[in-house]
Amino acid sequence: MTRMIRPDLAQLPTYTPGRKTDDALVLASNETSEPPLPAAIEAMTSAAHTLNRYPHMATSPLHHAIANLHGVTVNEVTIGCGSSSLLQQLILATCKDGDETLFAWRSFEAYPILSRIAGATPVQVPLDSHHRHDLNAMADAITDTTSLVILCNPNNPTGTLVTEDELEAFFARVPDRVTVCIDEAYLDYTDDELTPDSLGLVRRHPNVCFARTFSKCYGLAGARVGYMIGSPEIISALNRTQVPFSVSTLAHDAAIACLNNPESKAERVSQTIPQRHRLRDFLTKEFIHTSQWNLTEDDIPESQANFVWLHLGEQSEAFTDALAKEHILIRCFSGDGVRITVTNSKETDQLITALRSIA
Repeated sequence: MTRMIRPDLAQLPTYTPGRKTDDALVLASNETSEPPLPAAIEAMTSAAHTLNRYPHMATSPLHHAIANLHGVTVNEVTIGCGSSSLLQQLILATCKDGDETLFAWRSFEAYPILSRIAGATPVQVPLDSHHRHDLNAMADAITDTTSLVILCNPNNPTGTLVTEDELEAFFARVPDRVTVCIDEAYLDYTDDELTPDSLGLVRRHPNVCFARTFSKCYGLAGARVGYMIGSPEIISALNRTQVPFSVSTLAHDAAIACLNNPESKAERVSQTIPQRHRLRDFLTKEFIHTSQWNLTEDDIPESQANFVWLHLGEQSEAFTDALAKEHILIRCFSGDGVRITVTNSKETDQLITALRSIA
């Protein structure tokens, strides 16, 4: 039989989303528990009447809104079907067959999948003992075939943050020919005093870009829209690797509505961050001292995202199953740890009650 499909795809792992059931509290996919902002729902309802027409391509009103938000030109902005899609475009734009992508591990599990789909070779550099990017080891791992470095900041699934000073020191060791993307899907949940000036980094390093998403605090995970900011050279290349009309009219108009309502986003974030602190305090001050699970405070790093990481190792599946019996669904990374999404006070109450039950 004639071979029709690339044989290497048979060895490619598929992305595994968090579990969902109707009778459980879902804390597995880092979604907000709230629906989209009211302004976004209104915008999508209005846009539904225009779906007989193709959506915007090239420079759109959303491009201009993002450019105004960050104080950049529109040729430094591109939008895509979520930040994951933009990362796929970036890999296609920077890597030839056999070129290397470099990223920390564990990090966002789509990185090796997206790399191999594009024909690139993923290189994984272990996190350090504090569950953070080991930037020195990553710099040492750059080779003549490295084309792209991806830094998830805050890191998914550990929630740990790389500071601006640490990023600067790392970029000083990265050759200009290597593109670096900072994946900032969770940056909205970072404490203000710790938030890196990503735009300043892009200005100082033309080989650096950053990606953001509307999936998290804006509540548009189901709409699929994100954006990337970088030099005109990087953005032009991304536009060439984009699937035409990949951002729907509904997603486009909803995203603009979100940007026009920053106070609503800020309110949501301000409700989530205290629950993150509350959950980690419970885990480190009560749970690890009274439970059957072999955990120390070092296994639960300080998070700057809307989730908390528990480095449970071989206990991960049993812990996940125990919570599932309490109708709480979390994300299990078998043999490594679990990630628990943080949402609002009511759901944190339910989670803590369940954790006490499985202690």
